[in-house]
Amino acid sequence: MRKNTFVVFIMCICLLCLGACKNNVSKAVVGTYKGTAVITIGGVVSDEKNVEIVINSEPENKVSLTYPAFTVNNIEIPELNFSHIIVDKEKKNTYKLSERAITIDNDKYQIIGLINGKIADNTLTLNLTINDERLSGSISIKYTT
Repeated sequence: MRKNTFVVFIMCICLLCLGACKNNVSKAVVGTYKGTAVITIGGVVSDEKNVEIVINSEPENKVSLTYPAFTVNNIEIPELNFSHIIVDKEKKNTYKLSERAITIDNDKYQIIGLINGKIADNTLTLNLTINDERLSGSISIKYTT
């Protein structure tokens, strides 16, 4: 009887250990990425070089992403902080960043941002669309490292 109890106890420990060892793929994409952003607004295209994007890990295969503040048409767009972006591993060294939205509301204006992207072999590619009521039209940003 004691031997059976011990075996069941060991099996429970093994199952708990296996369950706790889930792979959080978000850790594979964490880092600071430096690249170029191609910004399009109203048909006018401009390049911003050395744009630094920071990706931090969150639980359950999710990340947060920070896009730095910038100015377009003399209008300051504040730092954009996206959280709870789901990371999916597509194949070896390739990860998809699921689409995520953000809304910034204050007394003066409202900004709505939408982001998605991919990281393949440590190269980050992002698509970001920003709607700001202070601008006529949306801002489209294609970012790559």
